[in-house]
Amino acid sequence: MDELYIFGIFVLGVIIFGIINRKNIEIKPGIWIPIPFTKHKLPIIYMVLWHTTFGLKWLKKAVLRHKMFFRWVGSVSVFLAICAVIMTAYALIKNITDMILVPEMVTGTTVMLVLPFKTQTQMYVPIIYWLISIFVIAVVHEGGHAALAMAHRIPIKSAGLAFLCLGIPVIPAAFVQPDATVVPKKTKQQQLGFFSAGSGFNMVVGILFLGVFLLIRQYDVLWLSKLFFWLTLLNLGVGMFNVLPIFPLDGGHMVHAMVKESKKETLIVGVFSIFFLVLLASPYFL
Repeated sequence: MDELYIFGIFVLGVIIFGIINRKNIEIKPGIWIPIPFTKHKLPIIYMVLWHTTFGLKWLKKAVLRHKMFFRWVGSVSVFLAICAVIMTAYALIKNITDMILVPEMVTGTTVMLVLPFKTQTQMYVPIIYWLISIFVIAVVHEGGHAALAMAHRIPIKSAGLAFLCLGIPVIPAAFVQPDATVVPKKTKQQQLGFFSAGSGFNMVVGILFLGVFLLIRQYDVLWLSKLFFWLTLLNLGVGMFNVLPIFPLDGGHMVHAMVKESKKETLIVGVFSIFFLVLLASPYFL
């Protein structure tokens, strides 16, 4: 099926869905341009949020029934986050070193965007796999944050699906908005568990998807095999990237939670952010 045709179906579906659920839709302004000779503005870049409680009651019931398990998952997420940062930092530094010392041995950058169209410097994913993967990643990620918020009695003010729009809906996402006044009052361990839970869930689900991929690849189901390949790769990739200590990523919030009692918390968070941004950007300039 033509990829433009698939994207058109996606856009049309989102628009119809928005019209049907318009009472629960919120538009977050981004970049709007004025329409000549009128008082109206045309949205160019903006977010569309669909507020819903769908699934939250079931999740809360599960968390309250197995509260200790989910708190343990939060601790595991912190451990996975630390391991991911160390592995990513090593890979980035090694990649930069190889580019300088043995450039003929380097075939590409360690970190790159994953896009549903072909370019010379980015990873290409067929649009149907890209749309499904982004949706699954977002729901798993925000579900992780919601679960740990409930486990640590952090009120959730709002949750739902979101769409980044460039004139039309382009990228599906999800969101969980906790009570920002309660989070800083929790213990350091609880905050770290909450901030790392989204990426932790992504990495665990990615490992589970890897098992499914290895199982079904033995059978002649090529489409499903490719889907789980991308679900595995992108869940692991997004999970590892999002815990990098770069503000406002979850990893940046983790660093802030660890040093919030220091008088130099802003400086420390800034140093970590700049250091890892330099690591990420350097290969594109070498």
